[in-house]
Amino acid sequence: MRQMLTTALTAALLAAAPAAAQQPQTFKMTAAVSGGDIYELGAKAFITHLDFLTEGRIKIQLFPGGSLGNPLKVSETVKTGVADMGFTAAGYDWGIDPTTALFNGYSGHLGAEIHMHWVYEGGGMELWQQYREEKFGVKAIPLLLIPAEVGMHARKPIRSLADFKGIKLRTAGAWNEVVQEFGASPVALSMADAYQALERGVVDAIEFSTASHNIQPGFHKIAKYIIIPGIHQPEAFWEIDVNPAAWAKIGERDKKLFALAAKITSLEGWMKTNVADAKAFDVFRANGNEIIRLSDADRAEAHRKSIEWAEKKAKDNPWFAKVLASQREFEKTWQESDKRK
Repeated sequence: MRQMLTTALTAALLAAAPAAAQQPQTFKMTAAVSGGDIYELGAKAFITHLDFLTEGRIKIQLFPGGSLGNPLKVSETVKTGVADMGFTAAGYDWGIDPTTALFNGYSGHLGAEIHMHWVYEGGGMELWQQYREEKFGVKAIPLLLIPAEVGMHARKPIRSLADFKGIKLRTAGAWNEVVQEFGASPVALSMADAYQALERGVVDAIEFSTASHNIQPGFHKIAKYIIIPGIHQPEAFWEIDVNPAAWAKIGERDKKLFALAAKITSLEGWMKTNVADAKAFDVFRANGNEIIRLSDADRAEAHRKSIEWAEKKAKDNPWFAKVLASQREFEKTWQESDKRK
């Protein structure tokens, strides 16, 4: 009898054992970048938050950009199962479908605060996930929001839109096409390749990220001129892509914690970057960089050209039109609310 009771008690305890006692699930994650603040505030911070929230049930092995596939083709690497997950910017898939720019952020976009609210409270998340699943075959979750980027780190002074003519510019997303309206020649390069190209004069200027995020790569040390504001990217929302088979292996509770970890990472990264950006320009000035601010008229013209670009894309791209309409409706509501304050 004692043996039967012991056996029954052991079985009951095993059945009631918490999920944390189970073997952790391990996944491979690739990234579009191989280091720097975006890597730390995005991929690495997310992994830390997820480990804490799931009490170690989900472990992620992070591979720097380029070690598991092309860093500019992360969604493809994830879809094919070479990696279970990937940290990237949707805009890197702009060449496949320009709708990605609307989720990532582009030169005619909402601005960080409105974009964030549209994603989390205005239906943007649902559209984002439906789109990525249908067009790219991955589960997408917004991960890491950053404020306006530096317009350019340049080897020559660029004081107006007229000075864009003839420059070779490393860029990505919608700005690839819009910037040609001003006579520039866009060049697609990863961050690692962009530094060497700028240093050697292969390109005249680059845009990559925000002021503080650009300090670690050292762009300000090899290019004297810093052009602001980031008319090409008033904000940027990155994402984590998950292979559907990998996503199916995660329990329902942990899926919710996965999304929560991503949201925490996004908000935390946005706030930390804003504070760091405010201090970054002291570093630039101490280094002897000349900071050039484009005029309000040039900013307005760049925005107008970007809106024209978006309207053209919407004419023959149903997904682009659907997402653009959702964002514009939300923006209109937001602006009307501001007027009542």
